[in-house]
Amino acid sequence: MKRLLTLILCAVLLVSCGNKQDAPVKVAKEFLTCFFSSDFEGAKTYAAPELLQLLNDSKSLLDSLSGEEHQKVIDYLSAIQVDIETPEKIKGDTLQLSYSVVFSKFTGTGKSSVSLRKEGRKWLVYALE
Repeated sequence: MKRLLTLILCAVLLVSCGNKQDAPVKVAKEFLTCFFSSDFEGAKTYAAPELLQLLNDSKSLLDSLSGEEHQKVIDYLSAIQVDIETPEKIKGDTLQLSYSVVFSKFTGTGKSSVSLRKEGRKWLVYALE
């Protein structure tokens, strides 16, 4: 029984440690996926306070559209793919990641960057460029 409990504890520790390199990339991908698919409430869970107004304004703009326009935007944005360049090494508590968004209904890709900072043990997106 002690062995089983020790094994479970070790497994939990290994899972909770994870790969720290992946953490900001996952946060950036989740934020951008939510943002570009108009899930502004979902994006807020990954956003620093300075982005909350942008998310609220984006939601208000989308909500102000007519039903047909709103649905066209949602349909257009539902077919996106976000690709983020993974850094070789993370140094410090801030990080800028390059990303591209591929819209299946639009040819070409746009390249931009997202800035994150570590607050406590959590990475948050604080700027889009």
